[in-house]
Amino acid sequence: MYVNIKFYFRFILLLTALGLFISCEQKPAKTVEIRGIYGNPKPFWDKDLNLIDLGVNAIFVHSGSIDHDMINRARSEELMVFAEFATLNGKNYVEKHPEAWAINEKGEKVQAASWFMGVCPTEPGFRQYRFDQLRDLLLEYDLDGVWMDYVHWHAQFEDPEPILPETCFCNHCLDDFSKDSGIEIPAMNGELGLTTRRWGAGESASDHEWLTHFMNRMKNEKNRKAKFISVTSFFDGNNLQAFTGETHGTITNNIEAPLKEGIPLSSVFQAEGSSKVYAALTEAEKSKISHRGKALAQLKNWLTKTL
Repeated sequence: MYVNIKFYFRFILLLTALGLFISCEQKPAKTVEIRGIYGNPKPFWDKDLNLIDLGVNAIFVHSGSIDHDMINRARSEELMVFAEFATLNGKNYVEKHPEAWAINEKGEKVQAASWFMGVCPTEPGFRQYRFDQLRDLLLEYDLDGVWMDYVHWHAQFEDPEPILPETCFCNHCLDDFSKDSGIEIPAMNGELGLTTRRWGAGESASDHEWLTHFMNRMKNEKNRKAKFISVTSFFDGNNLQAFTGETHGTITNNIEAPLKEGIPLSSVFQAEGSSKVYAALTEAEKSKISHRGKALAQLKNWLTKTL
């Protein structure tokens, strides 16, 4: 069966016109109007109401409520059908799979934010679960689009006083965050970069094994210059802004501080102007010179000026 798979990421449900923005030099494009209702249309149909007669030409329905009878009835009325897909809603999943529970900055499982229960966005089992659900949905039904709902971390911003806990600090997220930055060491001719933690002794190596392999590789190198790099991005749906933070320094000849889990290089990287390696710095000291801190500071400044 041939399935047209179309993704629509933003929908305003009532009396919303979606079309192409055109300049005065362009030929006007046909505008597609979507006048939709959100929810199961069965109460209307039970009253023998035709949605087209009510000025509605589309329905937005939770993916779990869609069936072939609904699709057939909608097509008979020439209605478009969009599935709402609860992307990062962890309700009814995290209870059975506690490894996917979002963790706060104190290392504790978060409580439900009002009625919403989020999830760890990087937990492999949950990600596969959602990918499988989306694939099956698209293969089973010929939809006009998918509304990717709940594309946000664990929070509830629809209440008068929004609930915005800081998450997720589980091992999966911390590990991914540590990998999403890199280090450049000229003496190593680009061997590291963004794959720093997965280089050398292998991704399954312990921190000690990884660092031992790294220090043996650097043992005879005279040029011990290094540079940590982090990039933070902001996308508003149309434009992408990227902010790069860099911290220059050197690789010490010996391990200068106890290893920190997941970031063994911090025990041998000494930033310019500092007398201590990263791992020996306090959080306050590190935030002033770290590559991630610099990138986030740029983002904060940009948001302050722009919003």
